Amino acid sequence: MSRAIEELVEVKGTLLALTPLHVGAALDDLSIDMPVAINGEGKTYIPGTSLAGAMAKWWRRAFGETSLESVWGIKAKDPESASFLYVHDAPANEYKGLEIRDGVGIDRMTGAAADKIKYDRQIVPAGSTFCFKLVLEVTADNASAKDQLAALLQALENGHIRVGAAKTRGLGRVKLQNTTVNITNFRSIEELIASIENPVGALSTPAATLSDQLTFKLSWTAVLPTFSAHGVSGVAVDTIPLTAVGVDGKTRLVLPGAGVKGVFRSHGERIIRTLKGAPPHTLKPNFLEQISDHRLVDGIFGTAKQKENSNAGQGTLICDDTVFGPEVANGVYEKLFGLEGTTQHKTDFKKLHLSDMRKHLQDNNQWQDFLPYQHVGIDRWTGGSADGALYSVLEPPKDLTLEMEWQLDCTRLGDDENASIGFLLLLLREAKQGRIAFGFGVNRGRGTLHLTNVQICKENTCTEIDFENLASHTNWATAWAAKATQIIKTQEIGAGS
Repeated sequence: MSRAIEELVEVKGTLLALTPLHVGAALDDLSIDMPVAINGEGKTYIPGTSLAGAMAKWWRRAFGETSLESVWGIKAKDPESASFLYVHDAPANEYKGLEIRDGVGIDRMTGAAADKIKYDRQIVPAGSTFCFKLVLEVTADNASAKDQLAALLQALENGHIRVGAAKTRGLGRVKLQNTTVNITNFRSIEELIASIENPVGALSTPAATLSDQLTFKLSWTAVLPTFSAHGVSGVAVDTIPLTAVGVDGKTRLVLPGAGVKGVFRSHGERIIRTLKGAPPHTLKPNFLEQISDHRLVDGIFGTAKQKENSNAGQGTLICDDTVFGPEVANGVYEKLFGLEGTTQHKTDFKKLHLSDMRKHLQDNNQWQDFLPYQHVGIDRWTGGSADGALYSVLEPPKDLTLEMEWQLDCTRLGDDENASIGFLLLLLREAKQGRIAFGFGVNRGRGTLHLTNVQICKENTCTEIDFENLASHTNWATAWAAKATQIIKTQEIGAGS
């Protein structure tokens, strides 16, 4: 292949994971459903194909299909052409181990785990860093690509591009840091020598990048102990709160974005079924058919199945993980999982009394309000303890504060934009009124949060939501009322109106 290259632009930097990250690999680990990609050196990494796919998607939306083809290449057309942008693999520089997240689909009829929808996913924690490198070949036909590349780098530096899986469920947000640019000029021998002797390291200042997202900033206070359960049972305590490493390197409690998004989706589906007058027994037994309920729900939350009149595919709502509470004290989790001590002096934590665990927690100031509680199932025949039904739960205190952040991609909502925002505000009002609970044990006195403040922001302008008078937000409220009226008139499940 021979191309008349006028300039070569080399960009290097560091990608910082602002949220956990998952780029999948072949199933070579039977103990994990979805392991992360590992390169030949045994390091986790982001393949160049994954980075290129995410950046090309952003490029298409920012500059159109013609620009995409002129820079990223043409496939499945005659003649085909290779890309002028070379995106390298991004191996990890530093990360604090790998975490496991358990996921489960909830059957809309029974409220229990859906059949065959239980899985676990390996993730790289937030705060991990990766080596970033790309090279752009500039020709006479794509001279504008330099300015477009500058806009792409700005989007990466602002954290507007996500990579990997589950991007709308709290994973994959990265930020480019420590960016360096080196431009080599090939127009003539003299210019080539000059660019080598005096490297040019700057691109033009780009125009503002895409601003088509609304950001929802949600402030909550825990009314009852609220946490997601760890997928692995402890030894000293059976059920342990799930934790995650934040971008600051500290480990705290976490409500995964997938769980938060699932809770709101389920409640939204219930509202739509109510408007349609659809009784519960009309739900189909197949889980994937249950959750593809209406185009408004599908458009916001996404759907895995192509369906007539449905916005099938990735949802427009992004729910990031919510990391909250005090930092996990050193030694607490080691004791809970029975990992403390050497081989010669290892304690048998299965015999550790809960009073001893309470003392250990109280000795660690940050977790002194976390208390382990014992529970027991009662045999309905004897009235005594049921065999094998004694278990313990480590509960965080009430009154912890949580700060959630959502992003809504309005451009993909089309004519449903205002109705979708109004629908989300209705769901948030339901949560404010205590009708939506989060995390583990929501039917057993846990998971209730009080919504204290909601702001919807676009760029630097924020609107505080008045839930006592939602009608004051005229465009959103009116559009949702019209959509709800249309749904009632349709009176047919799956009509997709």
